Amino acid sequence: LVVRVRDLPECRDTAFLECIIIDDMSKMEIPNIFTPNGDVMNDFCQVKAQTLQSFQGIIVNRWGRTVFEWTDYENIVSGWHGKLAGGGDAASGVYYYIIKAVGMDGVEYDLTGPFHLIREK
Repeated sequence: LVVRVRDLPECRDTAFLECIIIDDMSKMEIPNIFTPNGDVMNDFCQVKAQTLQSFQGIIVNRWGRTVFEWTDYENIVSGWHGKLAGGGDAASGVYYYIIKAVGMDGVEYDLTGPFHLIREK
């Protein structure tokens, strides 16, 4: 078991046991806005979740075109960075997430919704 503080990646601890019982319920928070401007605050559209056994996230634009996909919700830099496949910046505006996940407690998540990408001028 590796435990770390999401906001401080250098802060972590490790424990080894033959059996680890997870009794915490799974949960997920999805942001409604992010600002990929390089100030290290809200630079990634990240899902905050705990005790998931599987995760898949897709970001689509207003025309339904996929602009980003990811499966790692735990990494400090996981999630969408506001770039398009060609490397250019995605325009400010409304985008949509499609999240499918399964918690360690058996809860299935099938979530969709809008969020805003804001670029400062």
